Amino acid sequence: TQQPGQAYAVEWSGNVRSEDDYTIDTELNVGEVLELAQAEPSEINSELEPDVETDSENINVEIDTEIELEDTAPAALPSTVEESNTVPNAPGSTDSIESSSPPTSDLSSPDVLPDIRLGEDSDSINGEANTDFTEVPDYLLSPSNPLFVPVNPETVETAGTQPISLAEALEISRRNSRELQSALQQLEQSQEGLRQQRAAYLPTLQLQSTLTHSDDDLPGEFGDFDGSATVDTVFNTVIRAEYDLFTSGLRSANVRAAEESVRSQELQVEVVKEDLRLNITTAYYDLQQSDQLVRIAEDTVEQSQISLRDALAREQAGVGTRFDRLQAEVDLANDEQQLSNALRDQSIARRQLADLLSLPPGLDLSASDPVEVAGAWAMPLEDTLLLAYRNRAELEQQLSQRELEKQQARAQRANRWPQLSIFAQAQSVDLLDVTRGPNDVETLSAGLQLDWLLYNGGSTRAGARQEAIAAELAETQFADTREAIRFEVEQQYLNLGASFKNIQTASSAVDLAKEALRLARLRFGAGVGIQSDVLEAQTRLTEAEVNLVTAILDYNRALVAIQRAVSNWPDNNLSADPAREF
Repeated sequence: TQQPGQAYAVEWSGNVRSEDDYTIDTELNVGEVLELAQAEPSEINSELEPDVETDSENINVEIDTEIELEDTAPAALPSTVEESNTVPNAPGSTDSIESSSPPTSDLSSPDVLPDIRLGEDSDSINGEANTDFTEVPDYLLSPSNPLFVPVNPETVETAGTQPISLAEALEISRRNSRELQSALQQLEQSQEGLRQQRAAYLPTLQLQSTLTHSDDDLPGEFGDFDGSATVDTVFNTVIRAEYDLFTSGLRSANVRAAEESVRSQELQVEVVKEDLRLNITTAYYDLQQSDQLVRIAEDTVEQSQISLRDALAREQAGVGTRFDRLQAEVDLANDEQQLSNALRDQSIARRQLADLLSLPPGLDLSASDPVEVAGAWAMPLEDTLLLAYRNRAELEQQLSQRELEKQQARAQRANRWPQLSIFAQAQSVDLLDVTRGPNDVETLSAGLQLDWLLYNGGSTRAGARQEAIAAELAETQFADTREAIRFEVEQQYLNLGASFKNIQTASSAVDLAKEALRLARLRFGAGVGIQSDVLEAQTRLTEAEVNLVTAILDYNRALVAIQRAVSNWPDNNLSADPAREF
C-alpha cells in the first residue's frame, strides 16, 4: 500500500515489451547476428540488458531509481450522492503503457488510466468531449425546408469529406435533430393545451348578430293575390357574458391534468436529448473504430508486401522455396480483401453518422478526434444506482403520468355533480325598414344557470374507473422502469470494468506482438527462421492491434452508456424546463 510522501523502489512484473527494451549494436558481425537469431528471446535479453532477470514464467525488471511520491492520494468519496458530481480527468501523457497503474476491478476510486492514443498524434489524452457551445459551419446544418427533395444528380453527389470532432457532432445534432425538433413541437403543443384549460378561470364574452330580410306576398280570400306584401329587414344583436362560479372541481382537475401533460413532455424532451447524445457519441466511436481498422488493414497489407518481397528475394537467391512465396502471395491477397472490407465498413459508418446528424445531401464525414480513453468513472456501483434513480427522467415521467390519470379521473367524477354559472345578456331587435316603433325590442337579462347531469347510464362512472386503472398502470410501469434502470446501470458498470482491464491486456499484447514480429524477421533474415513464423507473428500483431482499438472504444462506449444510464451528467440536476436549453 503506497502512502503519500514516502519513497519506494519501483519493481515491475509483467510481459510488456516495447522496441526500446532491446538495443542491438550496429557493429555486430554476421556471426554474432546469427547467434542472436538462433537464441531464445530470454537469452537475447540476458545478453543485451544486464539489469534483466529471466525465468521460465515471468520477467522481472528492477529499476534502481527511487521515486518520491507526491501527496496526490485520491480524495475520499463524498458522503452523499449529491456531492459526487465530477469525473476526474485522466493524467498527463507518458511514454509507455508501463507507467500506468495496474488494472483494477474497483472503479470507485479514480484509478490512473492508461495513456493510450491511437493515430498520428500521441501527445496526451483528454477527458470527456467538450460539450460547450461549438461553432458549426452553416453548410453542415440541415435545410430549413423539411419538404426539400433533391431532383438532380448534383444535389446528391458527394462533394467531399468534412472532418468533425465529437463536440462538433453533438452541436450539429442539437441543431439538426428532427426527433428533438418534434419533441419540442409536442412540448409547445401541450403548453398551448395548458393555456386553453387555464382560460376556464376567466369569463367568456360572446357577440352574436343576425340580419334577416323577408318579402312575403299574402294570397286573397279566393286564392288570388290581392297585391298586399310584407317586407321586413330585421337586425338582431345579442351580447352574452358568462362565468362559471362552481364546477365541482372539474375546472381545477383539467388544469392540473394539463400541467402534468406539460411536465411529462418536458421530461420527454430531456429523454430525447440524452438518447441523442448517446446515439451520436456511439456512432462517432463506431466511425473512429472503422478508421482505425482501415489504418491497421493498410499497415497489414504493407507488412504482407514486405514479406512477399523478402520471399521473392530469397527464392531468386536460391535460399527460399516457391512454397514460401506462394504462401506470402496468399496472405497478401487475404489482407487486401480485409482492407477492402474495412473501407466498406468505414463508408457505411460515415453515412450512418451523417444520417443521424441530418446533414444536407452531398456531405460526408470523418472523425478528427484521435482514439483515446475518454475519461474515468469515479463512483462505486451503489452511488451510481442512487444517482440514476434521482436523475432519470423516465421515472419522473411515470409519476407525472400517474398524477395526470388521477386528475382526469377526478374530472370524470366532477361531471356527475352540479355546475353553477352566472350570466348577463343584452339583446337588441331593430326593424330597419321603419322608424323606431313597437317592433323594435331591447332587453337586458341576468341570472344563474344550474346544470346537473342526473343519469347517463353509468358512462361517467365507467370513465372515472378507466382513468383510475390507467393511474395504477403507471405505477406498475414505474416499477418496471426502475428495475430496467438498475439492470442498465449494473450492465454498463460491469462493461466499464471489463473494458478497462482489456485496455491494459491489449496494450501489453501489442507490444509483445511487435517484438515477436521483429524477432521473427530477424531470425528469417538470418536464415534460421521460416516464412510461416513471420506470417504468424504478423497475423498476431494485427489481432492485437484490433483488440486494442476495440478495447479502448468499448471502454468509451461503456463510459457514455453509464453516463446515459445515470443521465444529466455531470450536473446531476433534473432540469425543470429542458426546453430552455435549446
